[in-house]
Amino acid sequence: MRVLIIAAAVCALAVVGYNYIGNVSINPDKVDSVIIPVDLLSPEGAKATLEAKLKHEHGLGDIAGETLEFVLNEKVAGKAQTDSAGVARIEFTPPETGDYVFTVRLAPDTKGIALPAPLNLCVRKKDQEFFVTDIDMTISDAGSLEFMMKKPKGIPPMKDSPEVLRALSKKYTIIYLTAREELFRHKTKMWLADKGFPVGPVYFWDIQKDEFFAEKYKTEMLEKLKKDWPNIVAGAGDQVSDARAYQANGVKAYISRRNAKSEEDEKEERAEFPAGTVFFTSWKELQKVLPPEE
Repeated sequence: MRVLIIAAAVCALAVVGYNYIGNVSINPDKVDSVIIPVDLLSPEGAKATLEAKLKHEHGLGDIAGETLEFVLNEKVAGKAQTDSAGVARIEFTPPETGDYVFTVRLAPDTKGIALPAPLNLCVRKKDQEFFVTDIDMTISDAGSLEFMMKKPKGIPPMKDSPEVLRALSKKYTIIYLTAREELFRHKTKMWLADKGFPVGPVYFWDIQKDEFFAEKYKTEMLEKLKKDWPNIVAGAGDQVSDARAYQANGVKAYISRRNAKSEEDEKEERAEFPAGTVFFTSWKELQKVLPPEE
C-alpha cells in the first residue's frame, strides 16, 4: 500500500510533465536528486543539530557520499557528507531566540543536480506557547491531489487564514503538521512563504518510515513535540483524525466545517468528533474564540 501511494504521487508529477518548486519549474531530465531538510524547534541557549536528507529524484533511494552545505544569510554555516541513509548533519549554536531560515544545497564539487531547499530553525524559550495547524483544506483551499497537480501560485489559501495566523503568531509559534509526504516539503514551504504565512516548523509524513495512518502519525508526532514543548495549546484541522490526534495530546481541537450541509447531515457528522471539539466556519470566526493575541 505504501508503495502504491508513493507511485501515485510520482505519476501525478509525471502527468504535469515537470516538477514545480516554488515559482521555478524544472525539467526532470536535468534533476537527479532531491534535498529534504528537516525543520527544527530548538530551546534557547542550546546547540542545534541540523539535518537534511538527499534522495534520488522521486525519493525511492537514499544517496550517500555527497556533500551538503547549510547556508545562512548567504554564508556557509557548515557542511557535511551524507551517510548511508542519505543524511547529512551539522551543529549550529543560535546566538539568540528567533527564526533562522537556512538554505541547504549540494556543494559545488558534487556530481548530482538538485534544487537548494529551505530549512527552518525556530529557537524558542521553554515556556513558549504553540498553535498547530493542518494544511490541506484547513489553511489551503485544496486537497492533496490538487496540490500535487497545480503550480503553487494557483493554489489559494483558505480565506483569511494567512492574516489570522500572522495575528496569532504574535502570541503563539505556529507549527504546521501535515500528512503530505515529505517529498513535497519544498513546494509546500514555498507556497507558505508565497501566501504570507508566518514562519514556523513544518512537519511532514515520511510514508516510507512513519505510521501508515495519518491519525496515528499526527498523534505520535505531537506526543514527541510535547515532551520538549508542553505548551502546545490549540490546533486547527478539518478531519476527525485531526481532532482525535489533538485531544489525545491535551491540545484543544478547532475543526473547520465550512461546507454547507443540511442540518441533519451536519449534526450526524459532528457527532463523529470527540467531545469538546470546537467547530468554526471561517478563520475570522476562529480568531474570535481563541485567547487574545498579546
